[in-house]
Amino acid sequence: MDISEDDGENHVHYEIANNTKEIRNFLKKFKSATSIHVLMEATRAYHVVLFMISLELGFPVSVVNPLIIKRHSQMRMMRVKTDISDSRIIAEYGCDQKPPLSKLPPQEQRYILSKFKAVYRLQDMYLMLSNLIHAMEISVEDKFQMKNGGMPAENKIT
Repeated sequence: MDISEDDGENHVHYEIANNTKEIRNFLKKFKSATSIHVLMEATRAYHVVLFMISLELGFPVSVVNPLIIKRHSQMRMMRVKTDISDSRIIAEYGCDQKPPLSKLPPQEQRYILSKFKAVYRLQDMYLMLSNLIHAMEISVEDKFQMKNGGMPAENKIT
């Protein structure tokens, strides 16, 4: 997880693992700071751990639509697209725009969202496995044709 600290003048980049222990240890360093605003993009399930721990530790948190960050980046004519530049533009957006704070959704809504996220993950896995099976089928067909003196399907001249 790439994290940027920006106070409007200075910029510092951090890279930590996206797990509870790392995030908690990282955020505790800022517990005594007077003006911290945790800002993140809504990224399927990747932002949830950071969001929950930030709220638990009492930090003000904003979760922003990635399209808003993209448009902010375009407005600033940023052409470089890396994890570091993304974290920096998110931090700059927070300093410039002061987005509204996000609240923890009710338990029922979190439950439903977790089910949707599970469905998305299953769809991704299904697509990945379908592609893998398709690639293996083509590979087997090509080897079979080569053994029998034929050319692989993609090399045939028609």
